[in-house]
Amino acid sequence: MPVEIKLFKPEMWQEFRDLVQISYGLNYWMLDKRYFDWWYHDSPQNWDDNYRVTVVILDNKIVGFVNQIANSFWVKGKTYRGTWYTNGMIHPDYRGHGLGTKVYDGAKKFTKFAAVVSFNTPAGHIFNKIGFNTFNWQRMKRAIYILNQHHVRQLPCFDNNLLEKIINHFPTLKINNKVLSPLKLVPPKDEITHLWSTSRDRYLVTTERNYEFLVWRYQNHPRGKYLFFTNYDNKKMLNALVIARVESQENLKFLRIVDIFGKTEGVEEILTNLLNWAKSEYICLIDFFCTNWPDYNAFIQNNFLILEPTHANFLPYLFNPIEMRKEYHEMIGIWAENPSLIKDIRYEDIYFVRGDADRDRPH
Repeated sequence: MPVEIKLFKPEMWQEFRDLVQISYGLNYWMLDKRYFDWWYHDSPQNWDDNYRVTVVILDNKIVGFVNQIANSFWVKGKTYRGTWYTNGMIHPDYRGHGLGTKVYDGAKKFTKFAAVVSFNTPAGHIFNKIGFNTFNWQRMKRAIYILNQHHVRQLPCFDNNLLEKIINHFPTLKINNKVLSPLKLVPPKDEITHLWSTSRDRYLVTTERNYEFLVWRYQNHPRGKYLFFTNYDNKKMLNALVIARVESQENLKFLRIVDIFGKTEGVEEILTNLLNWAKSEYICLIDFFCTNWPDYNAFIQNNFLILEPTHANFLPYLFNPIEMRKEYHEMIGIWAENPSLIKDIRYEDIYFVRGDADRDRPH
């Protein structure tokens, strides 16, 4: 029988769910229908009422899929409708026949621009084969700040000698008098609109950060609780925003920055104030995963340590629960229906963060 590549329909849910259970088990997050709808249908960036999930049908049944999240990308000064590639799999009984390549490639016909954050080696070969630029599989960097050396020493670590060298990098943090209070709601729309419209030209390729997107992605997340940290200039205009969340494991607290953007001076100042807030809240470690980014120097000036990919996972990669992964997959790729749009884009031109695609999944 011929292979069919189609968009997911609501009436396919039970069959799709059964397939997910085969590969991921009974408790996998994708089996939560509310979460599934939120990711793959409800995004304000979605351009129609379809789910952004592509299925492969063979023998009159779903034997594989690739999920995508609707997104708007800011590329060279213009906005492009597109998607993030996320989870993909083929039924074990149907593997080895090229169906993975077929469904990944077939999903491209439903979008104009696509990107991916995090893929393993087999998926990387598929992305290369179907025309993605994967930038030689360069990985995200990890910026860290250790606030409590004693607590960090309690964490499992692949290399304790490296840990000691890194711990010695961080000076004793002196609390200043500036009070930074996180918000539980995205700042007002007019402030976000002004901030993004006056700072987005700093980024050549990135996610469009408009108000509707931020509310959907972070404020209205079905499972996670995010905090919003703001910084204002002397004219009381918003000039930087940090989106973060606190993870905890027993008596240890971690602050994960999932996104940060704004003007140069605002980002530098907000990081200083964020460190003070974290110290007052007994956070033991702050981290931030991203590709190349224009605020690298702001992190350096605030004494963050930028770990190269080979060292990025020597400390736990996930904190709730604490998990160690020896293989670190945070690579990126981009594709465009019009190849000329991306042919001269370098890894250094792209700003993707932990909050992009589905890479930040609070429990």
